[in-house]
Amino acid sequence: MSEKDVLIVREAPGSFGFHTQLVAEIDGDVVPLTIRNISFRAATVVAIGEPGLAFGLDLRDAQPDPDTLADMRRHSHIFNEDDTAALVHHWTRVQAVRDADGRGTRVAAEHVRLDAGGRRGWIPDRRARYDVVDLSRDGWVITLAVARPSSDED
Repeated sequence: MSEKDVLIVREAPGSFGFHTQLVAEIDGDVVPLTIRNISFRAATVVAIGEPGLAFGLDLRDAQPDPDTLADMRRHSHIFNEDDTAALVHHWTRVQAVRDADGRGTRVAAEHVRLDAGGRRGWIPDRRARYDVVDLSRDGWVITLAVARPSSDED
């Protein structure tokens, strides 16, 4: 078997507004993997995980436009909102946790919490905790949030 035998397809929407996921298939059979992807302008990031693993991604330009910065400032929890690099990194961490949670934009960005180092995140109304990893490169701020095993939860 080679990579040419694996077909990545987008699942059919179940209803209007349903956010479809990517699915891997081999000979028409679904491969039990979780696939997440995110695109912004010319960049696309894809992450693949074990079935049932909750994880999320976020991708931003390291030099966002003024409107995007204003939105980040309006909903962020950082003290020095004039530090653009810190703001963008904080924002991608928040967005990755929201994506990993599964509720996405239904959870207000202000509700996401990060530890002092920005390496763990959570949303107070759920027990889940996420390890947050910076994958930034080439002018892009990229963050992956991965659910911690339940034995590691606080």
